[in-house]
Amino acid sequence: TCKISSAEIISNAFPVTDLPEMGGFSVQSSLFEDTDPYSETSGETVNDVIKTFNYVETNFDKKMDYVKYFKGYLKALKAIIEKENPDQLKQFQKDAGAFMKHFMSMKKGDLGFWMNEKNSVEGYIPWGYWKPDCADPPVFMYFSWGLNTTKI
Repeated sequence: TCKISSAEIISNAFPVTDLPEMGGFSVQSSLFEDTDPYSETSGETVNDVIKTFNYVETNFDKKMDYVKYFKGYLKALKAIIEKENPDQLKQFQKDAGAFMKHFMSMKKGDLGFWMNEKNSVEGYIPWGYWKPDCADPPVFMYFSWGLNTTKI
């Protein structure tokens, strides 16, 4: 769940690839046919991550618009880390820089953005990218520092 919005963002039931060099992880999403007769998307091919976590696609006109959002998000996370784990602040800042460097290396046309289930702009807004020359659905990127692990 998101530390700020408390929205459920992702689950380790999905294939998670840890990215410790940037304080995050990625999830390769996949497509499936929705066979739930009570679903609005019944009979359609849907993305497993988007469907499971009720993501709603949103748009940032420019990559820098997402960077501006993310800086505000980091400011809120920094306050939490300063309070709960001040000894980890340097690592948090290093990871945040590496995470954004990875984001900036992506082409705008290969990126997608999704609001969390609560449509909270204060909480984490997941982003994903399509691999060049690949028919696979997007790889979603998550910044671990902003998420709480919840065992069910």
